[in-house]
Amino acid sequence: MNKRLKNTKKTFSFLVLILLFATTNGNSQSLKYEWQTEPVLKVPESVLLDKGKDILYVSNINGTPVEKNGKGFISIMDKNGKVKTLKWATGLNAPKGMDIKDGKLYVTDIDRIAVVNTETGNIEKYIEIPGSIFLNDVATGSDGNIYVTDTRKGVIYVLKNNKPEIWSNDEHLQGVNGITRENDYLMIGSKGYLLKGNTSTKTLTVVAKVPVQIDGLIPLGEGKYVVSAWTGKILFIYPNGSHKELFDSEPLNFHTADMGYLPGQKLLLIPTFTDRVIAKKLIIP
Repeated sequence: MNKRLKNTKKTFSFLVLILLFATTNGNSQSLKYEWQTEPVLKVPESVLLDKGKDILYVSNINGTPVEKNGKGFISIMDKNGKVKTLKWATGLNAPKGMDIKDGKLYVTDIDRIAVVNTETGNIEKYIEIPGSIFLNDVATGSDGNIYVTDTRKGVIYVLKNNKPEIWSNDEHLQGVNGITRENDYLMIGSKGYLLKGNTSTKTLTVVAKVPVQIDGLIPLGEGKYVVSAWTGKILFIYPNGSHKELFDSEPLNFHTADMGYLPGQKLLLIPTFTDRVIAKKLIIP
């Protein structure tokens, strides 16, 4: 997610209609519109599938990305785009990335992590991360530890038994944002790079160089990935590290933040940073 929040007060429904029927750089066959939620969300930033419960969580900033207003919340959505519970977990500060471990939802809360009980939606505790500025995304490593990106510091923290420490501040982590687990590795998106992180050795390997700052990050298997940039671009990354632009919403003034994914349906779930989530089917020739 970009540091600045652009003005998106234009008539969004009109822009969505343009989006749904416009072609983008000749790649309109690569992403096919499926559905969108009702316009009830409040600056949705991230979508996460809870496989055990077969539901989706959506983080709502409900303000600016650095505003400690206590108005942020998590929504529950079904896999057909129906918002089942708009304000399920509440009282958060600009919540963004999320991940699940042992029945708990770990959510970034600017400079701390909120731990939410997935049975009740209650916030059980906060984990303070001293020195953090702009915590953005969360992933559970194969080692069971929680990894958290700080975009403005260019740092990845690790929570070992809920105790934070710096895991890496490698030079390739400038603008680091999206992070997810793929098998035994961490996949990491930063400004210009898709990286693979080894949690045991703390080494980072460049998988691809891209002309964007990566926000959402979806591993597809066999060395293929889909990544988004908050500004509006969605890219497909091939096993050889080359990329293809699938979509660009930047001219329409809405965004493509931390995407979710339904692998059985091959659906990208795109939080628009306005008032809804849009689902597009991924079609790769």
